Amino acid sequence: MPPQDGEQMAPELRDLPRGDLLLSYQQDFHKARSEPGLLFVEKSRRIGLTWGVAGYCVLRAARARSQGGRSQLYISYAFDMTREFIDYCAMWARAFGYAASAPEEYLFEDQDPETGETKHIKAFRIDFASGFYIRALSSAPRSLRGKQGDVIVDEAAFVGDLEALLDAAIALTIWGGDVTVISTHYGVDNTFNTELQKIRAGERLGLTPLRITFSDAIEAGLYERICLVTRQEPTPEGKAKFIAKTYGMYGSGSSQELDCVPARSGGAWLPFDLIERAERSDIPVLRLAFDDAFAFKPDHIRQAEVREWCEVNLKPLLERLDGSLFGIGGDVARTTDLSVIWPLKEEQNRSATTPFVVEMRNVPFHEQLFVWLYPRPYSPLAGQARRAGPRRPPGRTADADLRPGPRRGRQGPRRLVA
Repeated sequence: MPPQDGEQMAPELRDLPRGDLLLSYQQDFHKARSEPGLLFVEKSRRIGLTWGVAGYCVLRAARARSQGGRSQLYISYAFDMTREFIDYCAMWARAFGYAASAPEEYLFEDQDPETGETKHIKAFRIDFASGFYIRALSSAPRSLRGKQGDVIVDEAAFVGDLEALLDAAIALTIWGGDVTVISTHYGVDNTFNTELQKIRAGERLGLTPLRITFSDAIEAGLYERICLVTRQEPTPEGKAKFIAKTYGMYGSGSSQELDCVPARSGGAWLPFDLIERAERSDIPVLRLAFDDAFAFKPDHIRQAEVREWCEVNLKPLLERLDGSLFGIGGDVARTTDLSVIWPLKEEQNRSATTPFVVEMRNVPFHEQLFVWLYPRPYSPLAGQARRAGPRRPPGRTADADLRPGPRRGRQGPRRLVA
């Protein structure tokens, strides 16, 4: 049923413009949540996302079962947030004209599955004519046994034992429920961030996470909406002051609180969040690996195999550089780690980009050196470039390094195990 008009409309909606009640990122949440599964949302503070989530919960709980209706269980860490959320739900129910009970406070019984101990969580509820309900809990339960429906965890980074709560919530999806985990960041080591990164890395099944920064919200009209609700006149100057004031109040914490960049928990030369944001998934990574028996093969067999690998894998990427200036660095492993070759290509604006990376594992020394030297002819400075890579044994020339055949003075199959 569409929102009501005139005096019957909820007071909170009367002053809003006709058309889209939700800002674009609030609409994006509704669209993303139309897909079943586990959804993570990292967001800025105070952008009105909970208001939009409440509207979604009302629409879902008010439907009949045949139309996809389900009960909604909202979990947060603070009583005030729970009260605010249930008030939003009541407002949306009035706006949509759905038959629903008034918000009611009650005690949610939570039984510890290990000890059997029962505690009571202060909670609120709204019941709908559809037979479904919305429950809002002021702290995380230890068990969701006997519950069915969707679970929404708000400000999840601040919820105690989020990992255990997720395990309990995901059990509800077996019978068709969805799980939504929403939060501002609270450090790179927080469970919210580590689980979010698992989904992005494909280590945990989930929907594509949503990311809503303060800048995204401003671009979508947050400032203008705030002015509308507070009965102020929006101006370009006022908008600039509002943005500067908000960032200024958060100070050094603005990256985490507003820009969705989790703060590092300890000192580091290169913080995890900085490395993570610099990562690119479109850079080819070439991997060369052999078993232990490879080191005992004849010299010419080993070199032939490595040469063929270079022709098939490395040559096309080097040709794609098309004579551009590039340099090569890396790290040579001696016992356990990978040997890594990391070229950098100089762009027209003098910046450096990574065209590809080579990783070698369990590759003998001489064959590693062959791969290191293979890109040299493709550099425009090949005639004057100094060689990078592992140092050549005394008395060895570049030609000798690249020439297949037996090596003098070699006793047994020596290698660098990578």
